[in-house]
Amino acid sequence: MKRIGPRDDDESGIACDRRTFLVGGGALALGGLLGSSGLGAPSDRGPWPETEEFVVGFSPTVSDVAAAAHAAVPDAVDVRHSNEMIGYATVSLPSVSERVRDGALEAIAATDVVEYVEPNASLHASVVPNDSEYGRQSAPQQVGCETAWETTVGSEDVSVAVVDQGVQSDHPDLEGATGEAGANFVGSGDDSSPAAADERHGTHVAGIAAGATDNGVGTAGISDCSLLTARALEGNGQGSLSNIVDGIQWAADAGADVINVSFGAPQHYETLSSACEYALEQGALLVGAAGNEESETVDFPAAYEDVVAVAALDGDGIASYSNVGQAIDVVAPGTDLLSTVPWDDYARISGTSMAAPVVAGVAGLALSAHPDLSPLELREHLLATATDLGLDETRQGAGRVDAAAAVETAPSPDGANGDATGG
Repeated sequence: MKRIGPRDDDESGIACDRRTFLVGGGALALGGLLGSSGLGAPSDRGPWPETEEFVVGFSPTVSDVAAAAHAAVPDAVDVRHSNEMIGYATVSLPSVSERVRDGALEAIAATDVVEYVEPNASLHASVVPNDSEYGRQSAPQQVGCETAWETTVGSEDVSVAVVDQGVQSDHPDLEGATGEAGANFVGSGDDSSPAAADERHGTHVAGIAAGATDNGVGTAGISDCSLLTARALEGNGQGSLSNIVDGIQWAADAGADVINVSFGAPQHYETLSSACEYALEQGALLVGAAGNEESETVDFPAAYEDVVAVAALDGDGIASYSNVGQAIDVVAPGTDLLSTVPWDDYARISGTSMAAPVVAGVAGLALSAHPDLSPLELREHLLATATDLGLDETRQGAGRVDAAAAVETAPSPDGANGDATGG
């Protein structure tokens, strides 16, 4: 398995070599889940942000990360949480001078079994069926869903996971899609629902990717695939590196075939890369939002090589807010998309966060039609069947994702378009 990392032509990554560390950035204190998930920690996740929390990555040879973390840190440093599957622990430093802090981090990084130390940084959110509001939608039509739906509306055997804010799983357009209970990685308790009505991002993203289609209610999602939800972002749209990593791991372990990550940061983190690699090894394709900073570089994790990086369209052009760059794989509608929000409501939101679940939903449709595709084969199939909009490759990647072509075109081993299978 090739290591997932910053793309060769993307200069926004910051290398984290063995025995190195980065300092800075705020962080959430992380509790965790106990049991077979490999997550272990105190019972509650602390308040956000906790500015002196760091992530320590350990060698794959370490069999007990929690024990190794306690052995590697000075007595004054608190081990807050460990993840045995991804191979990291979060540690909290007391309020000390920068010199003392850096000395402690250098000592931890110099330990033989430690591969890196980095901040537990904050990542942020990037935003003809009979459904009653379908006439007010445009994204499904733009990406060819109506033709694709003649073949499949999505299989319940294909799972699309949304790692985001809380999702209102009993929303009329989502209650049929959510089977397994969601997981909560923010604060205490198991409830993965939004904390308030203005925590809309996760429910909106979920409705785009997997809202019910042809149920006579509200909007139509891109696919009718099964939905998994992990609450890893706060109501303010931010979440700590460790919470997000644990959410990705949970989704992969829960059997997700596609994982949507509509959040990002301009900087590469080893722990985030490891989580993406883990999900890929478990059989999940990650789809990420490019970011909304009008930048010429793509946010992470979308910028990682084997994550599908999605820029947003406004009509047939790149949206003014969307990040672009060499890492872009495909584009999708992202402006004024109508979708589900708490409580039992609908709203229009714009952002690459909205474009990414369009692609995640199309990936679900394609995998429903071609269930033998591996994650990387699915990725190449999406790119091979995308519609060229005539834009520069650094802006559109392979082009606008095309649900009809992705469903009806037989996948080719070399990634080129095959023959149509229906339609």
